[in-house]
Amino acid sequence: MPILRRILVLLLLYTTIAEAWNFQYHVYDQSDGIPSLLIEGVTQANDGTMWFATRRGIITYDGTKWKQKDIIINEMDYTNSIFKHIRYSNGSIIAIAQAVDNENYILFKYNLNKWTKIEIPNDGHGSIKEFVFYQNGSEEYYILNTKDRGIIFYNNISWSYIFDKYEVINTTIINEIVYLSTTNGLFTFSIYNVDIELIVQTNNLIIFGVYQSRDNHIDIVCNDWIGVLVNNNIISYKLNVFKNTTTYRYFEYERTKLLSDRYDGVYFGTNSSLNYLSHVSDLFIPIAKLTELPAEGITDFFIDSEENIWVCTPRGVYKIQKSTFMNYSKQNGLLDNEVSSINIDNTILLGHNNGFTIFDNKYPTTIPLMDSVAHLQANSRVMDIISDDDGNRYAAISQAGIMKISENKKQIFSSIRGDVVFGLEFFNDEILVNTNMGLCTIENDMIIPSDLYTFANNGIRDLITTIDNHLIMSVISEGLSVYKNDQWFTYQSEQLPFNNIYKLYEDDSIIYAGSRGGLLTFNMTNDHLKKQIEPFSIDKPVYMIEKDPKGRMWFGTNDGVFRWDGDYLRHYTTSHGLIGPETNRNASAIDSLGRIWIGTNKGVSVYMEEWDWDPSPPPFVYMTYVETTFDSLSPNEPVELKYNNNDLTFHYVANSFIDEDKVFVQTKLDGFEKDWQPSISSHIQSVRYTNVPPGTYTFQLKAIGIDDIFSDVVSTASITILPPYWKRLWFLTFAGIGLIGIGFTIQSYIHKRRYANLLEDEVDIRTRHLQQSRENYEMLIETAIDPIMEFDVDGKLISWNNSTCTVFSYSNEDLQNSTIELFFNSDEDFQSYWHGITSYIINDTSNVVGYSISLAGKTKDNHILNLLISTSVRVRDDQIIFTAFVKDISEQKKLEKDLIENLNILEIHREDLKRLSLEAIRAQEKERKRISQDLHDQIGQSLSALNISLELIKAQKTAGGDTEKMIQNCQSLVSSTSDDIHKFTFELRPTIIDDLGLGNAIREHLDQTSRTTQLQYEIIGAPNEPRIPEDFIIIIYRIYQESLSNILKHANATKISLTFDQSDTHFQMIINDNGDGFAKQANRRPDQTGGFGILGMEERARYVGGSLRIESEPNIGTNVILELPLLPSDELR
Repeated sequence: MPILRRILVLLLLYTTIAEAWNFQYHVYDQSDGIPSLLIEGVTQANDGTMWFATRRGIITYDGTKWKQKDIIINEMDYTNSIFKHIRYSNGSIIAIAQAVDNENYILFKYNLNKWTKIEIPNDGHGSIKEFVFYQNGSEEYYILNTKDRGIIFYNNISWSYIFDKYEVINTTIINEIVYLSTTNGLFTFSIYNVDIELIVQTNNLIIFGVYQSRDNHIDIVCNDWIGVLVNNNIISYKLNVFKNTTTYRYFEYERTKLLSDRYDGVYFGTNSSLNYLSHVSDLFIPIAKLTELPAEGITDFFIDSEENIWVCTPRGVYKIQKSTFMNYSKQNGLLDNEVSSINIDNTILLGHNNGFTIFDNKYPTTIPLMDSVAHLQANSRVMDIISDDDGNRYAAISQAGIMKISENKKQIFSSIRGDVVFGLEFFNDEILVNTNMGLCTIENDMIIPSDLYTFANNGIRDLITTIDNHLIMSVISEGLSVYKNDQWFTYQSEQLPFNNIYKLYEDDSIIYAGSRGGLLTFNMTNDHLKKQIEPFSIDKPVYMIEKDPKGRMWFGTNDGVFRWDGDYLRHYTTSHGLIGPETNRNASAIDSLGRIWIGTNKGVSVYMEEWDWDPSPPPFVYMTYVETTFDSLSPNEPVELKYNNNDLTFHYVANSFIDEDKVFVQTKLDGFEKDWQPSISSHIQSVRYTNVPPGTYTFQLKAIGIDDIFSDVVSTASITILPPYWKRLWFLTFAGIGLIGIGFTIQSYIHKRRYANLLEDEVDIRTRHLQQSRENYEMLIETAIDPIMEFDVDGKLISWNNSTCTVFSYSNEDLQNSTIELFFNSDEDFQSYWHGITSYIINDTSNVVGYSISLAGKTKDNHILNLLISTSVRVRDDQIIFTAFVKDISEQKKLEKDLIENLNILEIHREDLKRLSLEAIRAQEKERKRISQDLHDQIGQSLSALNISLELIKAQKTAGGDTEKMIQNCQSLVSSTSDDIHKFTFELRPTIIDDLGLGNAIREHLDQTSRTTQLQYEIIGAPNEPRIPEDFIIIIYRIYQESLSNILKHANATKISLTFDQSDTHFQMIINDNGDGFAKQANRRPDQTGGFGILGMEERARYVGGSLRIESEPNIGTNVILELPLLPSDELR
């Protein structure tokens, strides 16, 4: 019974609160560009354009511009005529105009961009109240409903008066049958055979009209009932659909209009009202009342292809937006526009800023908090509402505490910790209250602190209980905290916005978390908090999360809500009818009909799935005309343009009346542009291209609407821009032939005159060319940066360039009568070179391209050079000439030498690393052996002795002897064993470092060493340990230990000193001894005792980015200098 009662209550709510429904609408008037506000009719063409009949002509609206249509027929201008009706059918606009000085009427038809006039009878029929138009191919049928003479019918041949028995209220054509709704019944006849038949007799009850339902039945609307007509019989009906029949009583000569939707509902309009009603849902909505349509009356209304409702009035045009939501706001009876929380139990309870709204009767009931509890602050916000099994409701009120709402009383529990109460949650049969200071519980109608969780600073924004009975809460700016196994675990993201979490929701072991940075998920299995990316993501702040009965997830943001259905992420905004853009954290709930209620900053919206386009249809797109430099052209016909008619402007329209400002277009001039251009607003209705080159092009256009669905691509016909005639093939062909003929004639004429001088001119030209070539060659030789020289088969220099003198430090005089041998460092180098080039003389030189060798040379001042000499040979004037190209490669040789040295050093380092790895293994094995031996020899023997002593004590006690001395021996063994264990663990890792710190550990170790070795020590400065990372401290200590061990084993020192120097970014430790010192070549050797030695210390320092330096000389002493980098202090915070 309780479940049935809730369903009945919600059904009652569905049928009764419709009067409180909020519509979103826009009024177009003269400020929007409407030429006339006296609008009588409306229709829509197949391209989406809205057409309006006004008392000053026909106007259109394409979503951007209002335009007056010019109507000129046979030089007669009808543009400003008084138009009363307008309809669209099969590509034609039909409009009826009334003469200015009488009641004569003219019928106009607009088709293929042309107006025609159709004469109709004008013989005293009075005003035309309405008309309908039907077209079947080329056959046209018109039905005019007149004031005084009933129905005038045009049957594609002639006009005739066919019905005037009763006054006709509405005329409808369904499946080629005409339905006449009258003041006394329903009559029908076929469009092809005027045989009028009475279908329903109503005994003076008015039938307002008929419409076809989704199941193809004919529904009849009367003034106090709706019937369903099947086979000319009423088989079902519902009474009392209208709440007040007197409000919708029929006035004489009043016209009515019915337009059905796709949900078995109908929009029903008269001259004074507009309503929506559905006998299927038993729903009645007084649209005119809720949208404040003017009292002067409604002249016409129309449902466009996107289900927006266009209403014509004397004050302008109302567009009632197609909505996917039922909406309620303060205007409709809510306490406040902003809905901060929602709870649905027996009734629907909405929380606001400072009060509640309850839907528990025919109309909303408001409960202001100031009236309920006098001490509450005015800005108290209802943050959350929950219900228990006893029918009690608990509301979290931010500034006051918790309100308990039961059937008999309302009670406030004041909060005792913190100022802000964020929400409520059931956990282990108790109610948890999350506040800005921690968790509280409710016991005996009191708020008391909970032992589960407390905070010093930030509060708990949201809290949920998982199916595994774990608590998960979002802490302001600190991520998630999870309570499981009696412990709290904290999870955070590296990105700060993701740690500011508003809402939590569990779905199939995945926790959705709505944060300032977007949607996150938390996996309870692997404790992983991450950004939700696949298969969908939301990058806006997420405030609300809800799951509907179909398993779809809803996410509220600051820009509408998103719905994920498992395949597609749908974004609902105010353009879809959502009443406000911003949602609230706890303002969502599912009613018993499966509908989701969404609270926003401007009211509450209820998602009506049967009203939803999924997705919304794409915008209408069409081309209007193409404008060129000199012409205006149709976009649908191919055209060829001259080369200078190449400025192109493409005019188009893209419209969607769901939201005109959310339509965008992309364009591309195919043949000129490769890719689509970026999106622009559809209010920009043209694209211009200037100086388009010759070619063939097609302009393409597509549009996108509120659901990001592109329309089909619309294209113009091909547009060809011809090249100029002088670039066309025929012109180029004839011009080429003409030029060839002219050239041949001129050539023949001057041939004889030129022939005599031709050879002489050729000789002059070649001479100049040779001279120029030689000059260029000589210039190339002289300007070369490398030495170039020529010499004969005896090695005698013939010529050389300036670089030869520069590189070898000789003057031109020095090189006169010199040989090539002058440039070589030794006779051996010269002979090696000469042997190579003289082989060319022995062999055939005609195929020689060159000979290269690298040798040592020298300058005049005996400076040694590394030379690369490339030599070519040629024969000139029957003489063999060698040309040597010399390049100084001394720098290259030096780099090669350095490279070899570096490779050798690298090999040494590699051997060091290999040796270090081997020594590390040996040291590890030796240390393990030492530990094992120590355990066996010391601790093991002590424990064995202790065991024997205990056995003796036991035997002595049994014999009644004295055991005190034996017990003392046992205590001595225990003490000795404890010392051995202490010494053993100290060598592994000195615990004094963790207890007293690095400085004190070193000082303690030196004290012990000094007592056993008589070694004197001095410590200068102290390490600033809070600034030193923990990994650095143990490395510093191990380097100190190794250095001290080396001093004790090898240095024969009597005194050491330790100096600590530390800055914000640098640490230095210097260990100095006065011992024997050692030579540098010993630095790399490992400790002969099996330790790592200096090489091991260097590796430890290098491991943490530091360095170790040894300064030592024999018989003087040694300095071990350790330097480590530290992070700046501000990076450690």
